Amino acid sequence: MSTSPLPEEPAAPAPGKRVLLAEDEALFHTAIGEFLEHKGYTVLHAMNGEEAVRIARAESPDVILMDVMMPRMTGTEAMRELKRSVETAGIPIVAVTAAVYRRTLESTLAEGFDGYVPKPFTAAQILAEVARLTGG
Repeated sequence: MSTSPLPEEPAAPAPGKRVLLAEDEALFHTAIGEFLEHKGYTVLHAMNGEEAVRIARAESPDVILMDVMMPRMTGTEAMRELKRSVETAGIPIVAVTAAVYRRTLESTLAEGFDGYVPKPFTAAQILAEVARLTGG
């Protein structure tokens, strides 16, 4: 996660930027999905790690917000699989996690995630991390 202060309102995203939300909680998809769409992003949805891998390979999103603990395949397992593939290795993946201990967050980045947003989070934190990784 960026160490700079969170902006009040990040710049509007460039048209066509796509975010894959990989999370098993429907409320996350509704709340964050609608928020990102309102900010101009196209949002793709996955309810588990396997679905996230499949959609990422088919759609090549600009960034993935990946819950670390999901059914069928964890977010960490999905991230590793995507980072091993030439087609998807360059997609930035943000860990969305309830693990907020410094050591856990540092190990999350060391494992290969490109950023993290700790739960609970604000919409501004999600938007700042997506904007940082998409340039939007």
